[in-house]
Amino acid sequence: MDFDWLEALEAKVREAVERLAELGDENRDLAEEGRKLAEENRQLKAEVQDLTARAETPDLPFVSDSEAESARAEELEALRGRLEDLQAALTKAEADRDEARAAADRYGEEREEIRKRIEALTQRLEGLAAG
Repeated sequence: MDFDWLEALEAKVREAVERLAELGDENRDLAEEGRKLAEENRQLKAEVQDLTARAETPDLPFVSDSEAESARAEELEALRGRLEDLQAALTKAEADRDEARAAADRYGEEREEIRKRIEALTQRLEGLAAG
């Protein structure tokens, strides 16, 4: 009796299992990257809040009013620049996080498709073995 079809089926199942393992590794990497991005996001938000608060109430003791006003204006401008940089970094971190989530979703969909194929192949194999 010729079992070439069975060997081909076994090869496909092995390939599917290997692909699932690869996808699992990718998913773990993406999850770790997502955690890092979420932490970076939290840190950036905290820094933005801190800088916003500092920009609203600059504190420069022991200087004349004109010096204080000039220094406040400089500090405020520097803080605004830093705030813009942080907001840009935050936007990028959020985009990266969204991209990581989309990749994780694709992984889940691909994993489910492979699982369904393996299940169908297994049922077919069981039917052939019983018949």
